[in-house]
Formats: sequence, structure tokens, C-alpha cells
Amino acid sequence: MKLRALLVRALGEDRTKDIRRYLTTWAFRIGLILLVPICIYLPWRQEFLWRVAEDTTVPIRAVRYRFFWDPPLDASLDLGRLAFELLVLAVIVMLVYQYERPGRRETPVATSPTLAYSEVAWSAEMRERDRGDQPRACPACRRTGFYGPREDEAGRHYRMCQFCGFFQSVGEARAQLRPCVHPCGLVREVAGAPYITWVPREQLSYYCESCKGEAAVAESLVTSPAEDADHPWWRVPQQLSHQEYVRFWLTNGAPGRVYL
Repeated sequence: MKLRALLVRALGEDRTKDIRRYLTTWAFRIGLILLVPICIYLPWRQEFLWRVAEDTTVPIRAVRYRFFWDPPLDASLDLGRLAFELLVLAVIVMLVYQYERPGRRETPVATSPTLAYSEVAWSAEMRERDRGDQPRACPACRRTGFYGPREDEAGRHYRMCQFCGFFQSVGEARAQLRPCVHPCGLVREVAGAPYITWVPREQLSYYCESCKGEAAVAESLVTSPAEDADHPWWRVPQQLSHQEYVRFWLTNGAPGRVYL
């Protein structure tokens, strides 16, 4: 905590967040992995006298790689070659970071489930989805693959999680929906469990898309996946990429979208 406070004081809050975000990138991790052998297996420069005639010798320079704790005799560290290797490593890390950065999501805007959800926040999440960025986790249950920004036929903008029933319209406070599965026997299965229709708490009936009839909430209520440790949706892989979730839902009974 003291180190973080010092960094914030020296660099500012925004710059400190940028540094912390960079330290979580794959580019930084790959750089650390490649840095280890570079620092352990070092280039050592040696000079030999090569006899070309009976009374004539010429100096020959050679570079041998040895572990830093076991240098060759009469050798010196080849600083030029070591600097070149570190430069190449820096270029590799930079290229990986440039490739990775477009897929990293923007700074969340109003992600707390208790705060009002703004149109700016909804638009930012829609841009992330359309760009194919890494999907966000639900701000309530922290699951990925179920949460995302949505728009209904009336043009209403909102965000919702199909796993826990978290719901929030633009400009409004959060709401908790109730999970329903109509016992008509026609509800399709998705990822090993019947597809859940989430309805507001005050709603008494809803339209069942499976049997095309009106369904009573009282006879359709089920336990939320978030409250049922044995629910198959707990086995849905987490932290997949945009394309991986599209393929996952497409092969598990749902349209090919980034979130259910």
C-alpha cells in the first residue's frame, strides 16, 4: 500500500493505473519469460591466439554462451551483444503489446451495480462488443459469457446478465429480475440447462417464446443459476475471447453471440 501511495504521488492516479494495467498484459508476461534466459545464459567474449605458422600467431575473438555463474576462463561479458538482445526483446514486447492493446477493454464507466447507468457507458460497452474486445464480467456476479449491453425492439438501452438476473436500464438504478422456465416442455436447452426468461419482480405473467403462449410467473419460477451451485451454467468457461464465446454459444444451443 505504501508503494502504491508513493507511485500515485509521483506519477498521478491515471499514470499509475496505466502502469498497473500494463503489468497485467500478456506482452509484459512474455517479456518476463524471455528475459530470464537472457539474464542467465550470457554471451562471453574470449580472445585466442591461433597459430598460422611455426612462429606466427594471430588473435581470434569468439563469443561463447555460458551461464552467468560459470563464465569461461579469461572471458569478459559481451555488453554489446547483450544490449542487442535486450533491444530485440523490447521490440518483441512492444509488438505484442500493440497487437494486444486493441483487444483490451476501455476503462469501465459506471460499472458499479448501484450507480446510474449512463448512455455514455452503454455506448462504450457496445463499441467494445462490436470491436470484438475481451468481454466484460457482470458487475454483480463477476461471470463472463452472460453479461453485456443490449437493446430491445422499442430501442431501450440496458445491460443485463443472463446468469444472475442483474438488470439496469440507461438512466435508472439497478434491478434484480426473477428467473422463469415455463413448464410447457418446449423450452430449449442451452449449455445443459433450460433457457431462462428473466422477468421484473412486479410482473405476474410473460410471453413464452417456446409455446407462444402466456405463462404465469408463479408457476414458472426456478432457482437462479447464481444461487444453485449445481447449475450447469457454472461450467461455462470463463475469460474466453470474443470469438471463443461466439463459437461456444453457437455449439451449445444458442445464437452465435459473445454473451447469452
